[in-house]
Amino acid sequence: MLKGAVLWFLILGMLTLIFYLINPASYELTFNPSTFGMLLILSLITFPIQASFEEVFFRGYLMQGVGLLSKKPIVPLLATSFLFGIGHIMNGTGMTLSVFPLIETVIIGIALGIITLGEDGIETAIGIHVMNNLYAVLIVSTPDGIFGNLPSIMMTSSSPSGDILTTAAAAVIAVVIIFWNKKDKLRDIFRWEDAEPN
Repeated sequence: MLKGAVLWFLILGMLTLIFYLINPASYELTFNPSTFGMLLILSLITFPIQASFEEVFFRGYLMQGVGLLSKKPIVPLLATSFLFGIGHIMNGTGMTLSVFPLIETVIIGIALGIITLGEDGIETAIGIHVMNNLYAVLIVSTPDGIFGNLPSIMMTSSSPSGDILTTAAAAVIAVVIIFWNKKDKLRDIFRWEDAEPN
């Protein structure tokens, strides 16, 4: 879990720095020490429980259940990622914006599913999921997100489509790093012949 959390933090931090250097006007320092402490405490209590539950349900039970029916790893991967996205469709402030969180969440769901199938475990996925939520609330939040204006360290006004590109880039980087010397694990996930379920 620590591996996933640290990796995801470094990837998001690197991407945030790159986008800040490209367009510093889209970021605003909003750190408020009098309110940040309470936000930090609540986040550290809430998100590990919430993210762990979602990973156990979607990448644990549900992915294995669909895998028993399909026998092909790609089917539970896509099915659970789409259902994961549907579960987060209201993470925007309006129905138009809700489409973008859906796409973002499906992308993250696919990455977490690939990691879970490739490592045959959900620990790294839990770490990434927890850190993703902590980063979005504590480090860089957006006024259009489900939580609205938060006393996070920074606020960004980047476009929803830009957020999707950031999420996709982070997901690809994470998968490449994790499976850098284990490419055979990735090939097993995307094979089409019948496979034994995990």
